[in-house]
Amino acid sequence: MAYYSLDNTINEFFSACTVTQEECDKTAAKLTGNPVEPVQLQGAFSYTVTAGNLIVQFREPKSPLDTKTLDLARNIYGSVVPACTYKGTMGPAPSLSVYVMDKVPGRSYIEARLARSPPASWLEQAVTDFARFFAKSWVNRLPLPYHSELTLADLQAKFDLLARELPTRFISAITTLRAELPLLFTPGYPLVLTHTDLCEMNVMVDPETGGITGIIDWAEAKVLPFGMALWGVLNMLGSMDSRGWTYRADSAEFEKLFWDTFYDIVGRVSAEEGRAMKVAERVGLVLRYAFAWDDGVSERVVTEEDSRVKYLDAFLHRLQD
Repeated sequence: MAYYSLDNTINEFFSACTVTQEECDKTAAKLTGNPVEPVQLQGAFSYTVTAGNLIVQFREPKSPLDTKTLDLARNIYGSVVPACTYKGTMGPAPSLSVYVMDKVPGRSYIEARLARSPPASWLEQAVTDFARFFAKSWVNRLPLPYHSELTLADLQAKFDLLARELPTRFISAITTLRAELPLLFTPGYPLVLTHTDLCEMNVMVDPETGGITGIIDWAEAKVLPFGMALWGVLNMLGSMDSRGWTYRADSAEFEKLFWDTFYDIVGRVSAEEGRAMKVAERVGLVLRYAFAWDDGVSERVVTEEDSRVKYLDAFLHRLQD
């Protein structure tokens, strides 16, 4: 397994930049009036520092933040989305975009979970809050003229590619799921603003209670049919190590808690909507783990050498029923 190194990650980021870490730190200190410190978990396309009760982030041109999307996210999801202000660019081309945002309290879900063996009550709070987060998107579905940023034709083309190039054990599930893609585009099925990178690094929690304090890194947010980020729930039900994925012994109870909480908020849904929800969860799971990005710009189908294949193997049964 590859192990994360803060110094290596920062050095790799700045190796392709026209400015230095020191220059970014000085800019952040000037913008905030506070001393700065790099956050412990850095993104692939950004350098982020804390400065008092603020965060300053320097992002590569290929991964800008859309402040209008962030405003929409705050209108839908509320205070778990940090307020963000664009501060211009820094350095000669390719310049870094600079953003100042509120610092979300707590720690990332993965840091908090690894720091302790969380009791059931801790996970219960996290799962409940996550269900409330998804319920807000269902309730606050987007009206016309919003449209899905991935069309039916886009998804069909991706699944055709997967059927040709994925290891053969996945092909039956991929073929079946492709046939169900039109369910996501039926009239009345909700379009929602979807956080497409809802991983354990981007969910912030209170390390003592497990309550979700924020959802960060909305750079890749898209308008999509509801449910295509539900794969994020699975990350709360188990863990991955060098031997593969292991579900918690009580994972079924927490999955039931998630859906009970969700339906308590949104009310009953039709049988057609329920089926489309399952399809959306599976489509999102496939898009998350069946593709890899080389240098953040070139998408390709995963191979047996990619760690993401372990997740596809772990969740394959969820693609079939």
